[in-house]
Amino acid sequence: DAILEDAISLCKGKRSSDMASLLQRKAKVAAARGEEDVQLQYLYQAFSIDRNNGYLAAELADLAEKLENWDIATKTLRSIALLEGPCPITRTQSYIRQARICLITGDEQRANFWVKKAQKEEPDSPEVKEMLAVLGED
Repeated sequence: DAILEDAISLCKGKRSSDMASLLQRKAKVAAARGEEDVQLQYLYQAFSIDRNNGYLAAELADLAEKLENWDIATKTLRSIALLEGPCPITRTQSYIRQARICLITGDEQRANFWVKKAQKEEPDSPEVKEMLAVLGED
């Protein structure tokens, strides 16, 4: 942790993939300590610096959903839908997850919007069909 702190302080003010990587490692330290809120903040900072890192985005989205931080989860999932590079979360999965968040937060109209986008992306996806059934759109 101290080594990471020193490295981060040397990089202060620099917005590089190296800085994002250091912050992601700090998030892993926070996770090891059981400090999930701190972990979320480090991941969010890292993703703010390196928005093209699909693996970082997926890690952030997963944790934000786990912690029910719907704002960060939604923003990150929207970014994932626009990514061109590799990411463990597909565009369709991003749309479906946004639809689920909308259902949780009580916005059925927005949930319908996201599931329709997912359907356009992958009409035969089992996840899409399942969400359509949940929304009564099957």
